[in-house]
Amino acid sequence: MLSIHEDASLQKALQLPLPEPLRMLLQDRRAMLGYDLPLRDMAQFVVVQAGDTLADVERETGLHIQLTMDDPDYTPAWEWVIDHGLFYETVFILSDDGYGIALFALKAGIDPILRRLLENGLRP
Repeated sequence: MLSIHEDASLQKALQLPLPEPLRMLLQDRRAMLGYDLPLRDMAQFVVVQAGDTLADVERETGLHIQLTMDDPDYTPAWEWVIDHGLFYETVFILSDDGYGIALFALKAGIDPILRRLLENGLRP
């Protein structure tokens, strides 16, 4: 799992052997936030890789993603989920100032519970 809190850690992550579409999207999402503030004041990017479990993701982010998924009134905490082919993208807005966590989950080797959650949350 890659946990990107700062611009320096984003630059290091971009040097890793990530799929090119993911590398480009990370750069695009950072650009969308603008550069008036450092990344750490606006967002955390988390890249979920093969072997990372839902529990690992929850521990790293502090989010309780699965809490009551089987409840018929369950509403996911994310804003949306997008399927980018090789990976899913989802965003959690955590505060009124817009601070959020962007989760990028590579499909190869994804935790089956996390996959089910993300697939159920896809936009029609």
